[in-house]
Amino acid sequence: MTDAEIRKGIDGVAGKVGAGHPETSRRAATARPGLDTQRYRVLEVLAARGPGTAKEVASVLGIAPNQIATRLLELREGGYVAYLLDDQGTIVERPTGPRDSGLVQAITALGVAVL
Repeated sequence: MTDAEIRKGIDGVAGKVGAGHPETSRRAATARPGLDTQRYRVLEVLAARGPGTAKEVASVLGIAPNQIATRLLELREGGYVAYLLDDQGTIVERPTGPRDSGLVQAITALGVAVL
């Protein structure tokens, strides 16, 4: 499934923020991560602990994995994080539970520059 397919909302509008959300929500989703925001905290975790999945980052921050997954999507779109790739160029996936797995993401040079 592509990021666009994942972001497709109930209202049919692609993106994390649907047509019914206020303009401030749309701007916040694409703004540079600021201090004391979830996105900034995600960058701090990835910088300190290395690459991780949404579930792993969520457990460190005490925030729901679905919220962290959305923050990671926003950060990927901004170039602040990227999927970790193996030697064949495939996204690294690792177990996050008995029947679950997650895609591993890492902070980029741009993400480090924000910190």
